[in-house]
Amino acid sequence: MELVQATPRKVGKGGKRMNKWFQALTRRTKGEKGVTLIELLAVIVIIAVIAAIAVPVVLGSINKSKTNTAKQDMVVIAEALNRYATDHDGKFPDTLSVLLQGDNESGSKPYLQSIPQDPWGNDFVYHSTGDGFQLETAAAAGSGSGDKLYLDNHMSTPSDSGFSNTTS
Repeated sequence: MELVQATPRKVGKGGKRMNKWFQALTRRTKGEKGVTLIELLAVIVIIAVIAAIAVPVVLGSINKSKTNTAKQDMVVIAEALNRYATDHDGKFPDTLSVLLQGDNESGSKPYLQSIPQDPWGNDFVYHSTGDGFQLETAAAAGSGSGDKLYLDNHMSTPSDSGFSNTTS
């Protein structure tokens, strides 16, 4: 098999400079160690593509976990509200802070040790009608960031589509 050597193309002055520049970027002399600029750029492009794919996935997972945490916190608050109502003839408290106090008459412990904030750093918004309640995230009430979640005494799990139709 015979090796054929390519003949250099004839190019103008600007093209000759570009050709030498490209050869300098891609060719190594014998014994020279290191990475060419083209190889380095290829690695950077690959890393950028991987990051462009991974970042939205990670951010989506973080937001989903915050939503799940908010739902769990709302269920815990609702359970404490229902225990309170059971102990007080079906009446819900006027404020959530009442859940932090025990019942002096029965000697019961507080219904909650602390009132959690939603994962976006806002307080949950609570409304009592005496015989019912509505609990929502600050975003649902229009005063905070995060997901809009709703829960009332007729719902077993928080919803992102509003309160149940059978509110008291």
